[in-house]
This record gives sequence, structure tokens and C-alpha cells, in this order.
Amino acid sequence: MPNLISLPSCLMDCCKVLFPKLDFSRISFYLDLPTGVSSADGFTMSSGGPSPDIRIYLETYDPCSKNTFLVIAHELVHAVQIQGMTGGGHIPGSWATYYLSHYLGCGLRGADCDNALEKEGYDFSDGGGGKVVCDGEGKLRTFIDTVLKGAAPCECNLAWPTLNTIGGQTYADVLRSDPNLVMTKSRVGRTWCSLLNWPVSIIAGGYSIFGFSNTGGAIGAGIGTVAGGIIGGFVGFAIGGPLGAVLGALLGAYLGAIIGGAIGWFIDVLLSGIGSLFSGPSARIWFTAFDGVSWVIPDIPISREGHTKTNKGPALAMYNGKLYLAYKANGSNNIWYNFFDGTSWLVQDLKISQGGHTKTNKGPALAVYDGKLYLAYKASGSKDIWYNVFDGTSWLAQDLKISQGGHTKTQRGPALAVYDGKLYLAYQAGSSKDIWYNVFDGTSWLAQDLKISQGGHTKTNRGPALAAYNGKLYLAYRAGSSKDIWYNVFDGTSWLAQDLKISQGGHTKTSRAPTLAVYDGKLYLAHKAGSSKDLWYNVFDGTSWLAQDIKITEGGKVKTGRGPALATVNPYLVMVYRDGS
Repeated sequence: MPNLISLPSCLMDCCKVLFPKLDFSRISFYLDLPTGVSSADGFTMSSGGPSPDIRIYLETYDPCSKNTFLVIAHELVHAVQIQGMTGGGHIPGSWATYYLSHYLGCGLRGADCDNALEKEGYDFSDGGGGKVVCDGEGKLRTFIDTVLKGAAPCECNLAWPTLNTIGGQTYADVLRSDPNLVMTKSRVGRTWCSLLNWPVSIIAGGYSIFGFSNTGGAIGAGIGTVAGGIIGGFVGFAIGGPLGAVLGALLGAYLGAIIGGAIGWFIDVLLSGIGSLFSGPSARIWFTAFDGVSWVIPDIPISREGHTKTNKGPALAMYNGKLYLAYKANGSNNIWYNFFDGTSWLVQDLKISQGGHTKTNKGPALAVYDGKLYLAYKASGSKDIWYNVFDGTSWLAQDLKISQGGHTKTQRGPALAVYDGKLYLAYQAGSSKDIWYNVFDGTSWLAQDLKISQGGHTKTNRGPALAAYNGKLYLAYRAGSSKDIWYNVFDGTSWLAQDLKISQGGHTKTSRAPTLAVYDGKLYLAHKAGSSKDLWYNVFDGTSWLAQDIKITEGGKVKTGRGPALATVNPYLVMVYRDGS
């Protein structure tokens, strides 16, 4: 079944240069072809109705591929044709009727260059890919091969597509320099042969309204077309004889396609909805990156093929040149990890839990200390805190307990940070909203943990965040009785007796645990919004926080239902998070 995809800005910006008058708010892109369509690189359908009503399907999708760019450009020519036809494609079934009239023509022209609609797409984009009936290489392909030396709009040297520059210019600017690459309208009109095949074209239009929406719609529209045609034929014959039978069959097939498709579409959607109630949330983990100016939009999934999923907030740390991600499993209390090697994440994540050990029911914490990667977490069956260690090759088979004599307990996920040569652990208490901390010197943890909360200050009902910055240890957290975010500072001797408020004027609020990281000489705080699934961030320059936090979520992308995690991977600040399901 086709999956909705979002084009990265490096690709979308180029498409907008090529088609400056195209209404992209009407267009959505999908990976995979719809039911009933095969042997095509791409397929475009307009269903009418509310935007986005123009759906472009791609058989394959590689955002850093020249061929993907050419296929998208070809399909966008069809979008221009739809936008320019009578009714602008808003009349349900009109595009399929119009297209099929050219497809059939006076003698079955097909989907190659004998079809004027397709020829316009091939002439503009890729020239037909060597098809005998097509001439030339296509304006866009020729320009890319000769001027751009075969380069694509996006590069994938990192795990996300980035802007490709040509001679100091952006790819989009180079395209803009050639006015022949700009398409504002279609020059294809109607074919007189449509007078010969209008009955089939109209029935196809009726089928298209729901027939390409989902599998149920395709089956329902197909059955409805046949059943409607038969019933309409009988009724028409009874009323008007042979001529009535023909007209009745046509009308019955048209209406049957629409009604059957609608019923099939509804059943498919209903069954999918019921299935999602039992399958639970998608629980996928995503990531994005900040380069000091903007975040990567759209975000990129780490979860693939059903692996690397969680129902809690994940943890992130840079270790031995790789970016490590640790998280509670989605369907159990086991802890798993994945890593990014500079190019990609593992498709199959790796299990840390062994023999019933290293389990949690909350989000874990990660930190690099003394050449090893440390993982701390609340136990799955108690409020004790445990830890495990990774030496670059393997984790300990038996995890180690931090809690001693009833001390160092929590009801949430803890936080870790290295400060002044020691490993610090901060956490909400096991039976109150107080925040406590413990310290590891490389050999042992303190038997008696230490309280940060003083005089009713520095309290939370979520997991806190820790980071060392400018020679001090910073602690950020959601308030104990509101969605405000506060912070406290440790100078190596003591914490502030009165914590300090980050939230100002209703900004910088959260309903989950925040996260901290040092990037480009400043302290960054990322957090889920207080009343939505949007992600925001704030910045501390050593003196003050921004009065107005900055939104990361854009166009419905980068959302979460849990607390995010940050880590610096120069020259980027990377953020991972569970999706908003």
C-alpha cells in the first residue's frame, strides 16, 4: 500500500523553480503505486475534493537520485495539466476522463509519446527513457547531464538529504538561470477522438474517484462498475428497449463505480482504524539535525522494517565516533540500542537486555565516561536505579545496582552527565517530587544520595535533564505542579537554594521531560510543547535564556508524544524522539 512521503527542501525548492505557478498545497507524494497500476515509474491522479487532491505515486524513491528528480518532474507536468484543464481537476473524475481520452485516442495511443499528455511530460523531463516513439532526451535531463554534469538536487553524504551546490550556487538557482526550464502551463488540448470513446472515458472517471484511494476502493469500484452496468442495462432495457439498455448500462456502470468505490473505501478505512486500535501506536523513532541556522525538515525515520521502536523517551550519546541511541522496547521492558556510523542507522537494532537483566519501564539515560558508554535506568519492577556499561564491543551481561540501603530510587527516567571528572546522576525521588543526585568516581557510587531540592524549590514530576556547561553542571526540569520549565546550577560545591525559571510569558512549557546539550558554545534545551505534540527549543548563552522559545515542528513534521534527546555531533546538533502517535 502506498505510503505518504515528504520531499526534502533541497528537492522541493527545485520543483518550485521548474513549476512556479503550480499550487503545491494541492499535491501529496506517495511511495509505491496504487492498486491496479503497474509497470510505471510514476502515476498521477486527481480525485477532486479538498486539498491535497492531486496524488503523485512513485514506484521508487531516492531523494538524492537524478532519476527520482526526473520522474517527479514528469509527474508534476501532469499536475500542471490538471491545474490547467476545465475545472482545474476539482471535478471528481474529470482528470481520469481527460487522460483516458488521450490514452485511447483514435487507435489506442497508450502511455508513451503517442499520447500528447505523456509526450509533454517526456519532452520536459526525461525524454522518454529511450522509448522508440519518443524523440530527444528531455529538456531537464539534457540540462542536468550537460550543465550540471549529472548532479542531483540533493546530496546524501549524511543520513539526511542536504542541499547540493554547483559552483557556489544552489542547485535551484542554477535551474532558475535557464528560462527554458520553467513550465507555467500545459499546451495540450482535447482530442477529437474523445468523441469516439467518451463512454469508456466517463466510466473510467467514475472509477477513479475512489478506485485509486486504497485497496478497498479499488475492489469496490471494480465490482460496482460491473454490477452497476448489469443492473443498469436490465433496468434500461425494461424502460427504453435496446437503446435504454445501452444508456442504462453506461449510467449504471458510472454510478456503480462511484458507489461501490465509496463503500469499499469506507470499509478499508474502517478496518484499518479497528486494526490500529489493537496494534497500538506506531512508536517509531525519528531524528533531525540543527546546523546552527535551521533543522532538517522533513525529519528522518530511524525505525525501519518494524525495528527500533519505543513507547518512552529515548537517550542519545556520541561515543567512539558513532552516535548511540538507547531506548525501552515498545512491547516489553527490554532495553535495545542502535547506532549511526555517519552514513546510516542499523536496520536491525541490538538488544542490551540479557537473561532477564537490564530492563526498565521508563526512558533510560546515556553518557560517555572514562572511555566507556554508561547506561542508567529505573528498574522495570521497582524504583531502584541500575546501570550498565558498554566498552565498544559488548554490554555487561549482569547490570549493576546503584540503589543502596533504600537510597537512590526514582519513579521516572534518570539523567546522566559528566562533570569535573565524575559521572553525575540526577532523578526525581521514588516517593516525592524532590530531585536528588548521586555521583560515580569511576569505582563506586555514593551509598547515600544527595538532595537538590531545598525549601520547596527544585521539584519535578518528570525526569530531569543534565549537562555540563561553562564549568558548571546545569539541571533542567518540568515543574512539580505546572508545565513551566526551571533550572538549577551546581558549581562543584552546592546547588542554588532557589531554582530559576526558564518559562516566560507563557513560553517554554512542557508536559514531558526536557533534554539538554551544549552546542556551538551555548546550552540548548529541547522539549515537547505543554499542550501539543510540537517540539520546541530554547538557548542559554551563559547569561539568559530566550524569552520566546523557537518552534522546530514544521508542516506537521517533527512531533513527539514523549521527551526528546539531544547530542552534539559536530557540526550538527542531533535530536531523536519517538513519534507523536
